[in-house]
Amino acid sequence: MLSTSAKLVNIRRDLATKIGLLKTFGRIVGKVSGRKYKEFVRELCAGELGLEGAVSALLAVRARIEQEIRTLEEPILGFGKHSDPPVDDGARHWRRDGRQLRHGGGSSALCPLIGC
Repeated sequence: MLSTSAKLVNIRRDLATKIGLLKTFGRIVGKVSGRKYKEFVRELCAGELGLEGAVSALLAVRARIEQEIRTLEEPILGFGKHSDPPVDDGARHWRRDGRQLRHGGGSSALCPLIGC
């Protein structure tokens, strides 16, 4: 599911890039927040019959992809919320050279990974 979700996110980004090519027609999209994006792009294309239809189709595909991303992410996020916390089994972590991996103390982002 993760790889499928990642592919859909990449497709959504590619569609945004294609829609961003409106500057070829003298229209610049720029940075627009998620909720206002669709309305802003539609306003840019208003009155241009061929352009309006093409962009409308791209926006419809983008909306469908966003829906599929949300559908895939719900179970993934739910799995993380309902999974058991890691158990300290007393295992030690070793370096490739055979020496025990030690941590110098203090808090570190690696502590959950190496068992500080």
